[in-house]
Amino acid sequence: MAVASDQTTSICNNCDREIPSLNLDLHVAHCSLKLEKCKICGLMVPKKHADKHFLKKHAPVTCSLCNETVEREELAVHKGENCPQRMLACEYCEFPLPAIDLIEHQEVCGNRTELCHLCSRYIMLRERNVHESRCNGSTNNITESSRAIPSSNHNFHVVHSSPKLEKCKTRGDMVPEKDAEEHFLRTHAPVACSFCNETVEREVLAVHKRENCPQRVVTCEYCKHPFPAIDLFKHQEVCGNRAERCHLCSKYIRLCDRNAHERRCNGKSSRNTSQAERDRGALRTQQHEGPKPPRVLTIAITGIAVVLGALFYQRKA
Repeated sequence: MAVASDQTTSICNNCDREIPSLNLDLHVAHCSLKLEKCKICGLMVPKKHADKHFLKKHAPVTCSLCNETVEREELAVHKGENCPQRMLACEYCEFPLPAIDLIEHQEVCGNRTELCHLCSRYIMLRERNVHESRCNGSTNNITESSRAIPSSNHNFHVVHSSPKLEKCKTRGDMVPEKDAEEHFLRTHAPVACSFCNETVEREVLAVHKRENCPQRVVTCEYCKHPFPAIDLFKHQEVCGNRAERCHLCSKYIRLCDRNAHERRCNGKSSRNTSQAERDRGALRTQQHEGPKPPRVLTIAITGIAVVLGALFYQRKA
């Protein structure tokens, strides 16, 4: 190797780092002996820790939400940002839904209408923020399409919009006249719930099935078994009265009282109480059965009975 100046650097073939040329041989000897390049991320790790590095960073793990396999170090980011089954809140109703279902839900939910507290008009939720930013509660400068119009252009706007827009008779929304029938069929047409056969408007069908339908399936908070919502209350009255043993004090506690019991149970006083109850139970059993005769007396009586029986049978013979 040619002699190099102090400022010259060379690339280590093992770790790809720039090393002063004067120290290269020493570095290469140490680097090759002690370090190893990770084949996945390219980091240099101590050879004795290579397996630990792989298990901690790159070992494949399964997402508990969507069952997709990802590297361990990416699992938290996957669950927080990329998992299709992570829970996100609807921007209109704030109901939590899996991310994969959110867009379809918001298309329906955003078409619901609510009454504006300023102008008393029904506004679609997807347009609520824009409407509230321009609505001043006055009806003078607002046409039937709920838009704020400069007073100088008000008359012209009314002439232009009246032949082309039509107010929905159900909610009061302004829709293009040519699309009025389609608007009614898509939003307000009565449809039957496939669970309970109740008739609701098409736009609220999804909310009805999820929150209001008496035949929607909900889970018992005690046994986690699915039931129709209409039957859940009656089932939980029975299921909540079942008892399970507390792992701290070994008492049997009703499921409906379990949470309150676990918050106050420290496992000490309850165990003492259980022992005292067992002692009292043994005392009651002993009092009920009466005092037991001594064992020697019992054996003597049994022996006498056997002898008398033998004599009786000999005399009879």
